[in-house]
This record gives sequence, structure tokens and C-alpha cells, in this order.
Amino acid sequence: MAVRASAHPSLRHTFLICLNLLIPVVFVVLVFGLGVFAYSSLPTDIKALLSQIFTAIWTWISANSILVSILLGALLVLWGLFRIIGPRPQTERPQESADDNDERGRIGLMVIKASGLVLVTIGFAIGVAIFLPTGGTDNLTAMERIDALQTLLTAYLPLLGTWVGTVLAFYFSRDNFKVAADATQKLVQSVAEERLQGLKVANKMIRFGDIREPKDLTKDADTTLDALHDLVSDFDNEITRIVVHDNNRGHAVIHDSTIYRLKASDTKPATLKEILENEMAKQFIFKIGFVGETATLADVQRQMDAIPRCRDVFVTSTGLRTEPVIGWVTDRIVAREARG
Repeated sequence: MAVRASAHPSLRHTFLICLNLLIPVVFVVLVFGLGVFAYSSLPTDIKALLSQIFTAIWTWISANSILVSILLGALLVLWGLFRIIGPRPQTERPQESADDNDERGRIGLMVIKASGLVLVTIGFAIGVAIFLPTGGTDNLTAMERIDALQTLLTAYLPLLGTWVGTVLAFYFSRDNFKVAADATQKLVQSVAEERLQGLKVANKMIRFGDIREPKDLTKDADTTLDALHDLVSDFDNEITRIVVHDNNRGHAVIHDSTIYRLKASDTKPATLKEILENEMAKQFIFKIGFVGETATLADVQRQMDAIPRCRDVFVTSTGLRTEPVIGWVTDRIVAREARG
């Protein structure tokens, strides 16, 4: 059973990311505060022992800095590879979420965890600088070490913040762009519908007498497929379809694409009558609508939207299929008038 998508995914993701960013900061502050409190409460001999331990650790790290850097780098690379190609728990999610958000989700979580690791490392470095006894191999006091760290962090933290912000902005930008695109599309559709609502089909339709070489079902039933192919090949780019009527009543519209498909099929029909009985052709040629003479282009658009694959609407006196055709409106006419 698929899990229903959250009503506010962006808000939920934002909360989780903020929580993940806050946890390392709180952890560093707590560890630092508890360390300061505990260190100040220790007896002098324990403080001396800790100072010796810190001095030994610092001396070893200083003497083996290259080895330590290689080990830390190797650990980070292995951790990154594990996060990228390692096994992840499988959960049932909607197909759209799995397809569109998984990659960005992994990147976002990787950035969050990497930034948290950096913050913890910085907190550890500050703690070492404060608690490391003075007079060590670097001959720097605790405040001098903190000043040196502050100079380094002043240059480094903005880079870290920019990196995290850029990746997270990319993580969320798609949702924001989709909302803006949907709003723009609705606005454009609203403007186009308002424009079409003011245009009468009687003023924009192709009148029946002006339709180029329509085919009468009773008189032209024996017209061959090759003849129809030659006919649409002679048409201009504005009209690329053949109107079929039954004693002036709208019956079908055959598009050039349908004729080309029939020509390429293994069992191609030979005549117009056989085309009208062809199962493949039936999926397209009978997708027609009807509106009354007083209708608007907005009514034509609604007819096309209501009938799958409908790209042609006939105009009759009252919009009935059984009435003689007065005119014909194509999808190209509607699109041209909608653009203004």
C-alpha cells in the first residue's frame, strides 16, 4: 500500500533540515559547556594529569600531522562513498516522489550531515585550544590559540555557509519553481479563456462552403487511400485534414497523420469506406465536437477538452450532431485566437 504524500512536503522538509542543522550546534555547545564546568571543578592533580594527556595528544598529532590528515581524509572518503552507494532502507512512496525527490533528498541529507561533522570538528578544535596547557611546543597561550582559530574561522565559516546554502537552495528550488510555473500557467489560461469568451464562432469558423474538398460519405465512399494522401499533400500548412460529411452532417475528420499511419500499416485500407471502418483510424477520426451557431470559442475549447483527442468542432444551428454543418473550427484557430 502506497504511503500518502504529505500535504505540505516543503514545510516538513524545511523543519527536518533545520532540526538536523540545530542538533550538532546544540551538541557542541553542551559538550563545551559541560567540559568547562567539569574542568573547573576538578582537583589540581587531576587537572595536571589531563594537561599531560592533552599535551601528549597534541605533541603526537603535531609530529604526525601528515598521517593524521591522510587517515581523516580516508575516513571522510569512505563515509561519503558509503552514503552515496551504500544500502539504504526501502520505503514505499508515491512514484512521483521517488522519481523527482530521491536524488535531491540524498544530496540535502549528505550536506546536512557533512556540515554537522564540520561543526563538531570546530567545537573539538576550540576545546583543544582552550584546555591545552600553555608553554607547549607552539609556545602560545590559550587566548592566542583562540585568536588564531577565530582568524581561520572568519575566512572558513562563510565558505561553509555559502556551500550549505547553495546546495539546500537547489534542493528546494524545484518545488518553488513548480509552484510559480503552475501559477503562471493558470494566469495565462485565465487570460486566454477570457479572450476566447469574447469571440463568436460565427466570426471565426471556416464556413461549410469554404471547406477545401470535403468528402461526402455517400458519394465519395470509394475514394482511394492514395487519392486522399495526394489530397492532403497538396494542402497548405493551415489545413492538413479532410472533412467527411454525411449529406452535410458532420461525420468525421481525417488528419494527415492518420493517413500517413494507414499508408505505413501492413493491412492498410483501400478506400474511404474502409478507413472509416478501420479500428486504428476510429481512435482519431471520430473525435469531433459540436456547438451551436451562437457559441463562443471558449465553448469550442471546452468541447475539445471534454473529448479526448478532439481537435475539430463542427458548428450547427443549435449544436446537435443531426443538423447540417454551418461551419468548422479547428484547434489551430482556437490556439491562434487565444494568443491574440
